[in-house]
Amino acid sequence: MNDNSKCFVFENGSYTEITYRELKRRRERNPAYNKRCFLLFHGMLMEVPEKEYRSYLKYLRHHRYLESIADEFPKIPFHAIYSKKYDMHFSGEESIGDASENVEELAIQRIMIHKLLKGLQTLSREEQDLIQALYVDGMSEREWSQISCTPQKTINEKRRKILLKLKNFMENQK
Repeated sequence: MNDNSKCFVFENGSYTEITYRELKRRRERNPAYNKRCFLLFHGMLMEVPEKEYRSYLKYLRHHRYLESIADEFPKIPFHAIYSKKYDMHFSGEESIGDASENVEELAIQRIMIHKLLKGLQTLSREEQDLIQALYVDGMSEREWSQISCTPQKTINEKRRKILLKLKNFMENQK
């Protein structure tokens, strides 16, 4: 965002247009502004109620999660399932994964995932949100910085500390 980008803050029952520069000034002068929630729409920040903000982030996380797992499933053309032309050729077996996968490798992966999930539970809600945004939702530090109203440098430092914390947790688990 550049300093002249439009921002809309909710004041006195309606939205007021200000520049991003003005928003930064207000945040410096009034710490309450740091608790306000903003979403980026068409290159403009718009203040939204916290409930809507969290709902939108939940939607984004879910959408990005679905995109991330989409490649794990075979692509079956729609017409192959519903067209009479293909009824005799499609039995459903094409969608089943390879049964000859290495069971030992899968077991090791599951153990590591279990350890990681236990480690994630030791993190604070803020740390979990950061990891979710960066590694599950695929956001950049810059995007999360804008959404969370936190300087990007701080986001980067927190990310490194959290990853070190998780690494130490996993190494000390048996």
